[in-house]
Amino acid sequence: MKPTLTLLLTGAITLAAVLASGQAAEDEDAKLTAFFKHYLDELFRHKPFDATRLGDRRFDALLDDLSPKARAGWTELARQTLHDLPERIDYRKLTRAGQIDFEIFKHDLTRTVWLAENTHPFEDDPRVYNEYISDSIYLLLTQSSLPKAVNLKNCVARMARIPQVVAAARESLKRPRASSSRRRSGRTAAPSPSTSTACSSWPGRRRRSAS
Repeated sequence: MKPTLTLLLTGAITLAAVLASGQAAEDEDAKLTAFFKHYLDELFRHKPFDATRLGDRRFDALLDDLSPKARAGWTELARQTLHDLPERIDYRKLTRAGQIDFEIFKHDLTRTVWLAENTHPFEDDPRVYNEYISDSIYLLLTQSSLPKAVNLKNCVARMARIPQVVAAARESLKRPRASSSRRRSGRTAAPSPSTSTACSSWPGRRRRSAS
């Protein structure tokens, strides 16, 4: 075989291998994207308030179930996704950009599981519930680009679920943290409005300074 023909064949084989490798990497990147989107959809179904915060309007009429059983489901979703990630996605086949996305996703899932296992804000901090009571409504009125009538309808639907948030707070709060001023003084004072709102029979409005 002539040297020129040999070089051409070698180059063609090498190019075909590179193109095939590149296509495989792109396919694996697409698998990672689909895997992440599926996780995000499941997460938003569990946590409609997070969906609203991130601009997904599909769940604006819903509000999170904050019961201990439901919150355990959040953690299990993250834990199972973390387990499935390396089994469903081959890290070695990803493009470098895809590998970075993989690592970010993995670290975020690891952080989510660690925080759930080592911190307990829903048992310790009444202020957590205030976000679901006030901010979940406030964001619909200030950040949503949907028609006003739709936003108002979603607000009413969410407000109807606020008693469930209050019930979850009463069920879950076992050892609420004292405010910093109470810890410094060493006295037991009446809780401030910001920390008692979630446990009252019906929430009051929270003032907001003009931006």
